[in-house]
Amino acid sequence: MRGLLFVLLATAGLGCTGPARTGTRPDSKIGSDPLSHVELVISGLSRSDAEAFRGQILAQGDIGEVVLKSYANNVATFELDVRGCECDLPAKIAQLRSHDFIYEGRTSRLKYSARDNQPPVVSFVHPENERVLSEADQLVAVEVRDSDVDVVKVNGVKAERFRGDVFLAKVRLEDGSRVIRAEAWDKSGLKGFKEMRVTLNRAPTTEATLRVVVEGRVPAGSTVLVEGKEVPVDTQGRYRVEVPIAQGQRQIEIIAIAPDGRKSVTVKELSPK
Repeated sequence: MRGLLFVLLATAGLGCTGPARTGTRPDSKIGSDPLSHVELVISGLSRSDAEAFRGQILAQGDIGEVVLKSYANNVATFELDVRGCECDLPAKIAQLRSHDFIYEGRTSRLKYSARDNQPPVVSFVHPENERVLSEADQLVAVEVRDSDVDVVKVNGVKAERFRGDVFLAKVRLEDGSRVIRAEAWDKSGLKGFKEMRVTLNRAPTTEATLRVVVEGRVPAGSTVLVEGKEVPVDTQGRYRVEVPIAQGQRQIEIIAIAPDGRKSVTVKELSPK
């Protein structure tokens, strides 16, 4: 019988030269008795011939399990494992005497999985660099831009995702000038970080603390942070809060995060006394 052809498709087209040829499975290693996973397409076969072909190819040796994957319109598609390189298979087919097989070449299909190779980009949302703070316990907000953020930490404290790309962590500061360090890892293990410096200047407990009222309006459903602390927002998007002011503090930072994760940062200047 003539007019038969077959096409060989390997899950990867790896080189077949040299004595240490490797297979096409993801776990194959050079020189470690590898297997090539192959899809073999043969046209011109009857259904019964296709069923018989499985045993014929197995008899050639160095062939793993052979599965008739599909059969339609006299075209049979098999899946099998070849020990060594898939380029050895045409020679094995040529030894079969049941039909006159005409080799039509092979097509390699490469398979990859993409991994992120860029570290997360970290930036501080609150507090601002060089800010003077009045309270030791601070809710630090950081923005981490990466497609697969895994862990975020601020001064070693794990931060939780708040909204969108914003993460929050509650840290405790000591008096004086202090460094705040934010670190983020993605699922590929890559790490990004950012540092800034703030000053903690707590007013003595016997001394009155100046307070200012901050109020405003945001789109309904938004979240508002004033000086790093979440404040209540009513159903109309209105908020109002009293904020303690440290000695030497000249600004108040207001962060609004919309329901879709978009954020805006507003810095209000305080009138000098």
